[in-house]
Amino acid sequence: MEDDYLDRANVDIIRGTVHSIDTEARTMRVKGMRKPISFEKVLVAWGAEKEKLDKNYPNVYYIEDKFSHAKVHN
Repeated sequence: MEDDYLDRANVDIIRGTVHSIDTEARTMRVKGMRKPISFEKVLVAWGAEKEKLDKNYPNVYYIEDKFSHAKVHN
């Protein structure tokens, strides 16, 4: 991957703990940040921990193995 790939793709990486996500306003609050972060699309990745969100969202997908990855990709 080229060094500037994420910049060219307009991707920002924000490390922190997600406090809340407002899907209608397309904003999320991150612990320690005063202002909400606005987004068009968001990817929340929490590493190797297998913890799912408290609430079910119709457009939230969990990539746990190659089969779930293929489902999300398609």
